[in-house]
Amino acid sequence: MEFAINGVNINFNLKRVNYNDIRKSFKINAKNAQEDFFEECANVIRSEKRLAEQDVYILDKYIDKALKLSVEIFISYSIFTIDINTFRNIYLNSNKNSIFKKKILDFNKTNLSSYKNKKKKKNNKNEYFFSSELNQIDKSKIKMNDMEKYKNDANETYKYKNDISNVEYCKNKMNDIENYKNDIENYKIEYCEKKMNDIEKYKNEIKKNILQMKNYEKDPRKEQLKVYIETLSEFLYEEFFEIHYFVIDVLKSNGIISVGSVISDEDIKMAEALFNNYKSGLINKANESLAIKQIIELNPYIEDLYKFLIEEEGDFFLEIERLTEFLGYDIKIFKEELMSKYTDYLLVNNIDKTDDKIEKYAKFIGYKDFALFIRRIETIKEYRNA
Repeated sequence: MEFAINGVNINFNLKRVNYNDIRKSFKINAKNAQEDFFEECANVIRSEKRLAEQDVYILDKYIDKALKLSVEIFISYSIFTIDINTFRNIYLNSNKNSIFKKKILDFNKTNLSSYKNKKKKKNNKNEYFFSSELNQIDKSKIKMNDMEKYKNDANETYKYKNDISNVEYCKNKMNDIENYKNDIENYKIEYCEKKMNDIEKYKNEIKKNILQMKNYEKDPRKEQLKVYIETLSEFLYEEFFEIHYFVIDVLKSNGIISVGSVISDEDIKMAEALFNNYKSGLINKANESLAIKQIIELNPYIEDLYKFLIEEEGDFFLEIERLTEFLGYDIKIFKEELMSKYTDYLLVNNIDKTDDKIEKYAKFIGYKDFALFIRRIETIKEYRNA
């Protein structure tokens, strides 16, 4: 894979391409997990107490996705002896997992400790309700069985209605049947009344919950809760992404030589120092291209380098955009920000021929949808002149 950046060719061999594919996959999935975690918590969790009770469980659910992604990569390299349970145990017993869990627990202790220690009350309300309801049904069944029994007895005795001694007995049986009929009717009425009361009670609870949700939307603590959730989502992103280091180690230990190594700490520091010297203007023009080549070869994952190059040198042929897309960065967002800043500059300073200037600047940084910014300026000018 080859790219032409600032007049020099940058080449990625097969090992680096394969490593980048793994890293990029984890980076994209980590970002998705971060966003999904935030959305899930923001939509479901309404209190700091609830967050303290649930955050570890929800985080583990998303970390498990990283472990499954790892196993998929192992299988793609024909390593079939490591399943999800095996790799999960490797991760859970690792020092890295211990550090991650400690980070979460420390966060809870610092920010959510007053809620964490409260005991969760057990609510058996529904259990009691259904138990009571079953008892009512059982009683009704017994009454119905008794009624049938007395009916049969009454029918038997009625055969001997001419026998004076049995007439009184028969009357008593019939009275008993009527009494049981009345009992059953009473049970039906009581049961229906209870049901109606329960319905009213649940209606009131729903109204109360709706009111609480409306109040929650106005509650200033909601914003603080979002800050906590955002912090946890950032922890998740870091942990999810860094699991790819484990994947590389496992591939190496299983004899896979077609995947490059993780960028070393030494190379990261050297690339950072070289980049600082470059953007500070300490490297002369003759050596700038060589410096850029060395930075990318040491550590191609310095996103600020590509932003600096686009802003200072431009991206006429979209090679920087192509490279950043290959590495897993969306540089188009940064280009759009530059276009917005430049458009504001033109408007504030009332500069003429804005259409031409916007088009030229867009070509300079390699931004295709410049027509949107031309229409934006036209709309603002029309509003000013109205």
